[in-house]
Amino acid sequence: MVMIVEDGSGVDGANSYVSVEYADAFFDARGRSDWHSNADHKEKALIKSTDYIDAVFGYRFKAQKFDPFQPLEFPRFGLYDRYQNVVIGIPDNLKKATCEYAVRVISGSELLQDPNLSTTDFLLQSKKVKVGPIEEQYSYDMSNRPYKKLYPAADNYLRDYIDNRLYAYR
Repeated sequence: MVMIVEDGSGVDGANSYVSVEYADAFFDARGRSDWHSNADHKEKALIKSTDYIDAVFGYRFKAQKFDPFQPLEFPRFGLYDRYQNVVIGIPDNLKKATCEYAVRVISGSELLQDPNLSTTDFLLQSKKVKVGPIEEQYSYDMSNRPYKKLYPAADNYLRDYIDNRLYAYR
C-alpha cells in the first residue's frame, strides 16, 4: 500500500496524517531513539496510527468533516482549539499524536488489540498461576465497559479535539 499524506485539503485516498519526514523530524527534535526502522515500516506504522486515531476517536471529534466523502476524519470544518482559535487543515497536535502512536507500532505494540475477555465477556484484569500445588486466580472487570488501551503521551495531544460529552472509553 502506498502512503498518501493528508495535507488538510481532503486528499483523495489519504491514509496518513503525517509523512515519514515529519515523524523523523518530530522524534529527532526530541532526541528519541525508539523511532528506528526502514522507511517502509515507518510508513506502515504511520498508516496504522492514523487508522487507530480515526477508529477510536473519529465519532468523538468536534465539528464536522470538511467533506463527508473524504477518507480520513480530518480536515474538519468549524474546529476550535482550547484558545478558541480556528483550526485549519491538520492540527499540529493531531500530527504529534499520529507520531506517538506510530512509534508504539514500531516497538511492536498492536494499537487495536483484542482484549483478553472471559467466557462471559468480562475484561480480564489479572491472572495468577501457581504451579505446585496447582492454583489459578483470575480477576475480572465486572463493569462490562468497552476496553481501550491507554497511550497518555499520544492521547493527550488529542484532548482539544474530542467532545467529552460523547461516550468515552476508559
